[in-house]
Amino acid sequence: MTTMTKSSPRYRRLRLICLGLTAFLFIGHYLLPAKYMPLPVSRQISELYGYADSNRGISAHWMDDRENGWICDYEPTDAYGCGWSVRLDRILGKGKDLRGFDALILHLQYDGPAKRLRTHIRNYNPAYSDLRDFSSSKPMETTFSAAEAGGPVMIPLNELKVADWWLAERKFRRHWPLVELDNILSVGIDLVEPGFHRMNVEHLALVGRWIKTEVLVIGILSFWMAVFIGEGAVRFYRLYRTAQRDRQAIRALEEKRRSLAEENQHLENLANTDPLTGIYNRAGLNHRLAILARRDKGLTGVGVLALDLDHFKALNDRHGHDMGDKVLKTFAALLAMNLRSDDVFARIGGEEFVVVCRRQPVDGVHAVAEKLRRLAGQCTFNGEDSLAITVSIGVAMMVEGESIDGALMRADAALYRAKQNGRNRVEFDSVS
Repeated sequence: MTTMTKSSPRYRRLRLICLGLTAFLFIGHYLLPAKYMPLPVSRQISELYGYADSNRGISAHWMDDRENGWICDYEPTDAYGCGWSVRLDRILGKGKDLRGFDALILHLQYDGPAKRLRTHIRNYNPAYSDLRDFSSSKPMETTFSAAEAGGPVMIPLNELKVADWWLAERKFRRHWPLVELDNILSVGIDLVEPGFHRMNVEHLALVGRWIKTEVLVIGILSFWMAVFIGEGAVRFYRLYRTAQRDRQAIRALEEKRRSLAEENQHLENLANTDPLTGIYNRAGLNHRLAILARRDKGLTGVGVLALDLDHFKALNDRHGHDMGDKVLKTFAALLAMNLRSDDVFARIGGEEFVVVCRRQPVDGVHAVAEKLRRLAGQCTFNGEDSLAITVSIGVAMMVEGESIDGALMRADAALYRAKQNGRNRVEFDSVS
């Protein structure tokens, strides 16, 4: 099963489809027909209000020849003008939420001296309104030119402002001057200039977009933000998983490197160590001496001791090879404990050993050789004094320009003389 990642063709196609849908929604939002809600304006559900004069009566009254025509006789001495409104709460049984609409459309005929006409709406809020007192509802109003009458007049709802007189009659609250459209009780028109006015309201409607532009933009931004956050989370998770795998791979490689290093060290130890005694063999001797030569810029002046156990073949024949191996291991351990850290000790043959002493006077090398000879003579095995060993030693001092092989040959020649002269003794090369 294939997974859909950010770089996969399926994901790229899906994102292109989403981009296309986003553009379609945004552009189509402006091309959609407006949301349209007509409001009833018949005389039976409309009402007039005006100034009451004891002689003239009410300044506003209906015209007999028109369905929704009315007259306003607004004298300059009147305290206020005339108005017409439709009570939505009486039609719907409750207020109307107009927050989903953008504008109010008026179709009316006007004849009179007014330069501007005023439209208004009222909102009910129990914080400041009383259902028993309609005038306590919040009036919001704006004016438009009387010259626009005769054709459709569009009043954007965002142009409405709370009436100053209503605010002046109440204690000021910070939120009261704000326009509210969530519970509208009435919509109407009134006259604010004195004169004799005739008006017929033919049609009243609310228009708006099905989805407000800001809501659509917020929705689109929220969607793409979620997409980007999701992509970021997926990318972070993939990077985290990749880092985890890389760390595991690095740990595996590090473990493999350590294992190889340990194996190489083990192989090197096997190659440089005598398996029976655990000390250097000939290869180990050469390797160690090469390191010392680099460190000390040559081996001139070091002592080379060739050691050979006396009568070792006879010991093997009499007591067996197991005892012979035990003798070799014990002898090697004894000498290793009594040599200095800078000395090099190796087994180069069956019962043949080599000790390379650090630089020191010839007398010091002679003293080391005698010490090793005496220690060998003190070894006994199985509690039997009869099973003792002795060692013959040949000593040579390395001279300038000489190789270790040359010094060993001279030490071997001195060892041969020690054997000929009775064994269990130290002989020195004549050059030394």
